[in-house]
Amino acid sequence: VDPFGPIEISFISGTGPFRSMAIAECFNASTYKDFVMVYLLKGKLPKRDYRVRLKSKVLMEYGNEFGKAGLIGLEQLTMNGLLFSLDSDFFLKEISKEKELRILIDSNSLKDGCSKDLSGLKDHLAQYAFNLMYSSSKEDSVTCQLQDFHVQSSFDFLKNKKVYLFISYEKLVGLNGKIKIIQNFVTHTRNLIREHYKTKLLSKSA
Repeated sequence: VDPFGPIEISFISGTGPFRSMAIAECFNASTYKDFVMVYLLKGKLPKRDYRVRLKSKVLMEYGNEFGKAGLIGLEQLTMNGLLFSLDSDFFLKEISKEKELRILIDSNSLKDGCSKDLSGLKDHLAQYAFNLMYSSSKEDSVTCQLQDFHVQSSFDFLKNKKVYLFISYEKLVGLNGKIKIIQNFVTHTRNLIREHYKTKLLSKSA
């Protein structure tokens, strides 16, 4: 087969749609990216579970009768739990000594976003900037046991040491309906992104 000769090929299915291209084009970075994306969409490549990455801050309460509070990062939403981050000094000096913590989470902004398309969702989330899911209301508090967190430290290139805390939903007390809202939001965004890339790939193959 002439690697530079045109052949009919489809990245979508064996029945088309087809486009004319040379085999040598398969080494093109853009084409290879499309090829990988198709196989990811079809579930034919190993991958981590989908998660929503955030740069939000939420309140964590701790100490005697939860009399102290500090902002921590809410990094990721997944179908199984939440990933938080905080400064390692703060964790070692304050949080690591505690048995019980309380985190304040507002999921209403996510609930409102579950009915929107991709463009509408971007506009909806833009209004929250870095305070998505932030709350100062005691009604939004979630009680956690420190031992229920999976703790991992990370040292980045800016020499800013952080500690990451992951907790599964089943370990959260009082979250109740909020878990379902978060999971619905994760599923909704995953479906939106999947359809976006499917449409994009179909238009390129047409």
